[in-house]
Amino acid sequence: MKLHIKRSISIQHYVFYVISYYIEFSPEELEIIKKYHLEEHPMAYGADGKPFLRLKYYLGFTKDKPGYWRDEDVVKVLNTESGIRDSCKDIKALLNAVSSFAGEGTVEF
Repeated sequence: MKLHIKRSISIQHYVFYVISYYIEFSPEELEIIKKYHLEEHPMAYGADGKPFLRLKYYLGFTKDKPGYWRDEDVVKVLNTESGIRDSCKDIKALLNAVSSFAGEGTVEF
């Protein structure tokens, strides 16, 4: 999985800080997502504790149709970028956990 991010500045009547991004999933990762029906897996939660962002949200972004975020406040944009990066780490951990979940092991104390 690769996260592609492009930063830019848009100057019109106001200055907007912009990020465009997409996640490139490998064929193996897409297979795991489909096989285990992970499209609806929550990736972010609102202040009320309810999920508002699911994995399928990221599946639609491609080079031709990237995700997009802009704001006049550069700190908000950077925080959003940080959240996207964290979400990608969570996605990768989820895919690793699901793909290696079956089996047995012994823990020695």
